[in-house]
Amino acid sequence: MKLVETPQSHLPFKLRLFFIVVLILGIVLRFYNIDGQVYWHDEALTSSRVSGYLKQEIQDEIFTGEIIHVRDLLSYQRPREGKRLWDTVRVLAIDASEHPPLYYVLLRLWCNVFGFSITAIRSFSALISLLIFPCLYWLCWELFRSPLTGWMAMAIASVSPYFVIYAREARQYSLWTALILLSNILLFRAIHRTKAGENLRGNLVNWGGYAIASALGFYTFLFSGMVAIGQGIYLVLIEKFRSTRSLYFYLLSSLVSVLLFSPWILVILSHLSQPSVSWTAVPLPFAIWLRLLAMHFSRAFIFIDRILGFNTFVNYITLPFIFLLAFYSFYFLYRHTPAKVWLFVVTLTLTLPLFLILPDLILGGQRATSSRYLVPLYLGIQIAIAYLLSVQILHPSFWKKLFWQSVTLLIITSGLISGFIYVNSDTSWNKILSFNNPQIVEAIANSENPLLITTAFGFNGGNTLALSHTLDPDLNLLFIKNSRVQADWKNPPNIPEIFNDIYFLNISDRL
Repeated sequence: MKLVETPQSHLPFKLRLFFIVVLILGIVLRFYNIDGQVYWHDEALTSSRVSGYLKQEIQDEIFTGEIIHVRDLLSYQRPREGKRLWDTVRVLAIDASEHPPLYYVLLRLWCNVFGFSITAIRSFSALISLLIFPCLYWLCWELFRSPLTGWMAMAIASVSPYFVIYAREARQYSLWTALILLSNILLFRAIHRTKAGENLRGNLVNWGGYAIASALGFYTFLFSGMVAIGQGIYLVLIEKFRSTRSLYFYLLSSLVSVLLFSPWILVILSHLSQPSVSWTAVPLPFAIWLRLLAMHFSRAFIFIDRILGFNTFVNYITLPFIFLLAFYSFYFLYRHTPAKVWLFVVTLTLTLPLFLILPDLILGGQRATSSRYLVPLYLGIQIAIAYLLSVQILHPSFWKKLFWQSVTLLIITSGLISGFIYVNSDTSWNKILSFNNPQIVEAIANSENPLLITTAFGFNGGNTLALSHTLDPDLNLLFIKNSRVQADWKNPPNIPEIFNDIYFLNISDRL
């Protein structure tokens, strides 16, 4: 089908002003009250890894059975003298090889200048997230040659609760999002210019840029490999399984990317026994798994999990609307754009989710329930909807135009309201292991001369590091080095009688 043309230039002033205001509000959402939400388990591990502390080093020094204070725990959230940039890389290699070092190295360099406070660390992610806007516009221009589609995509992403939430976290997902967009932009350009008869030098430049962007993606998040496979699937399909110059250049570029990433591949292979992501294989009841999967769609446009929960009238109303809008957007894309465009968006959207959903269905697990793994899904859905809306909001029919302008306003308004609620809240669904930390802090704060006791079991180490940011620095702590499986029950911890209130954090009933 013929590509539906949207206005190429001279967007109406009011429309351009609307998009600019939305973008500004989206930027505000990324920085306002950035230290207001709980600094949760994974973010605390980011701080300790960036600071150069091994997990075993922390456990050996704090889980001793002796009384320490919160300020002692907080010291592991910033580097001591002698902890260098290399220590950051070493910690990742030993403790968390599933997390490649690019984001952490850049964050360490940032913190060396601006400090290791929550505000400084999260501001790095927020700043990186701003790169998503020009990349999104650029990709839409390459696909549709439409400024309006680019503006619409930027506006939707700027207030999307999903992108706002992860822009405000000390995690690598904003950087990963920008690199996914960049690699797709360079791939599409390289394919187009190769087909247009670009000379050898030009091809090497175009495909070389794609190879570098892919390698940077690998060094940011391992699932970039699945994104690259999806790009290869797209190229094979669009070339109709023929051996073409584009396919040869893709294979060569992919080989270069893998070679550039090979040092970290060796690190991963040497630490295959690490159980750090084993939780993804733990099965969930199918109804819960399906419900969590469905929530991915709502989180792209409206933030209701923390406020009202899933089983609410609002959720049952919004989810069908979002599903219908997403499916119709892809249908519209299929009907009105050439295969090289709609197939590109479809493979971007579906490849990674299918890599996670299929193992869950076949083997059991919860790989597909973690929204932070599904950046391409969110990008693809929002690009498809942006194209639909950019075509329809200027439709010649008054009633169609009014309807789609209302839909656009509803999406933007829902995102803005959700964002402002989120930035003024203290916790959220994405905090997972530390969701209830604000309540823990409040309970202890209302006690006189309290003692907090926990063990080294499971996620306690990371969560107590997270709690150290909000607990009283003088609070007494008693950390016991044991687990629920291995514990010296004959020699229970010695608890001094001087404390008025004693709190136990995530320990076994027997202890």
